[in-house]
Amino acid sequence: MDRLPSRGQDRVRAEAGEELALKTTICDEIRGSGRAVIIDTVSGNPDWRTHPTPMLSGFESYISFPIRLPDGTFFGTLCAIDPQPRSIGTPAIAALFERFAAEMGALLA
Repeated sequence: MDRLPSRGQDRVRAEAGEELALKTTICDEIRGSGRAVIIDTVSGNPDWRTHPTPMLSGFESYISFPIRLPDGTFFGTLCAIDPQPRSIGTPAIAALFERFAAEMGALLA
């Protein structure tokens, strides 16, 4: 199970410590594919607007990058969500998240 953060629950439809079935999360899809997910506007994206996670949580923008340990083992994801649409699909933002995720993986070794 993934735990939702205890802060910011006023910004998404979730209670502090609420659990989600891992198989319904975007994080699990990232774990399986190894690829980042960047969504500027969930409701305008046919690939994501019916996904269980944004439907349950009510977010409109989402960015998440896999965190891997130096040996390549998947650790988790670095993600950010917002109930408002955001222009987060820029090369600069993607590069920043990719770098932070890599640095986190290196520090966790």
